[in-house]
Amino acid sequence: MKVQTIQTGTGKRYIVLDNNYKVIEPVLKYLKYLDSLERSPYTLKTYAHFLKIYCEFLEKNRLTVYSIFEAKQGAIEILVDYIGWLKGNNTQSNIKVFRRNRKTRSNATINNMLVAVQGMYTFLANNKEIPKVEFYKEKMGTIKSYKGFLHETTKKSTTRENILKLKTVQDESYEFITREQYNILYKACNNRRDKLIIALMFECGLRIGEVIGLHIEDCKPQDGSIYITHRENLPNDARVKNHSEGVAFMPDYVISLLIDYLTEDILDVHNDMLFVNLYRGNIGEAIKVNTVEDLFKRLSLISGIKVNPHMLRHGFATERKKSGLDLMSLKELLRHNLIQSTMIYTHVTNEDKRDMAIEFYESKQESAEYMKRFTQEVTVR
Repeated sequence: MKVQTIQTGTGKRYIVLDNNYKVIEPVLKYLKYLDSLERSPYTLKTYAHFLKIYCEFLEKNRLTVYSIFEAKQGAIEILVDYIGWLKGNNTQSNIKVFRRNRKTRSNATINNMLVAVQGMYTFLANNKEIPKVEFYKEKMGTIKSYKGFLHETTKKSTTRENILKLKTVQDESYEFITREQYNILYKACNNRRDKLIIALMFECGLRIGEVIGLHIEDCKPQDGSIYITHRENLPNDARVKNHSEGVAFMPDYVISLLIDYLTEDILDVHNDMLFVNLYRGNIGEAIKVNTVEDLFKRLSLISGIKVNPHMLRHGFATERKKSGLDLMSLKELLRHNLIQSTMIYTHVTNEDKRDMAIEFYESKQESAEYMKRFTQEVTVR
């Protein structure tokens, strides 16, 4: 099976082909539905690959997207076996779980893959093509130890819980780089273009798709502003996520870097795009995502800091949250549609816990003596 890229009037789209190079129709219908909801090309591509993997599992077990509802085990049990297959585990059912020679997937990754499968089945059920599948169960809210006088008359709260969702580690919910690490990465760049790319991510919080989608006209060095503008059908498939347009402001050193880049590096380049190939490939054409990903691989090797593009955006947000910026203001800076997306930055990391512990003991101005006396008291007892 394979994910096939096709060119349409509105840009690249994706279909999934079976081993006979025939389009898998239910997957095609679902991807068309997502496209009608204006999901990003990246989302469409990711879902296409996730659904291809699911269809490979079905094919190995002589099943199809539709036939799992006729199987003896039942649809939910087959999906549970699919989870085991993704993990590389054996199960007790009749479904064959083939070990996959690759790095073990995390529970978070498997949950994301299941979202695509569950979404497809929900769509097909709403379209009356399959029986309705209930992926959620009602769960009673947490019972309070204290019960008020009118406790029995109050309505019991319930929540909906996904029966297939795996538990994920919550302690470190996102990775980010510090300013010290950013400075090392910045110095490791060997040209102005690459320095400007990582500066816009860390100092302005831009996503990779927003950076490579910038046009020269979006840059206003006179007041230090950068306009994030949604555009369709760019030559490098760049796109502003969720149409979240906005404006960001650059610090002075980035403004100077931008001016030098505009006047010395791309002055003679005939392209409206800000970031273009200057050193290899099709010189003068807009850079693509893989160009930036290759840059970060090189920076990781040179600096010894394992980093990816989104860690710079996380660093931007984390630095501002630690400086005392309120959550709603941070939401506006990040151009999130939902406050829930910004809530991850309220998470207390292990580094935060350590800093709080150090601050507490330093505030006593006697941390070593305090712990020594405490230990002695415990020993005497």
